[in-house]
Amino acid sequence: MATFTAEMKATNKWRLNPRTTVTSVIALEDGRLLAECHAANQSDFEPWLEEKGWEV
Repeated sequence: MATFTAEMKATNKWRLNPRTTVTSVIALEDGRLLAECHAANQSDFEPWLEEKGWEV
């Protein structure tokens, strides 16, 4: 969670680009993170997650 938080603080208001917005992140009991985002297409968000080393 700390890594994801640090990555998100490096973005402007949780917008990865003009087309995507992260609206919430939930930490699951087993350590996985569930991120809700809004974008025209899922593919608008996935490259950023992959670039940061997160499993998509």
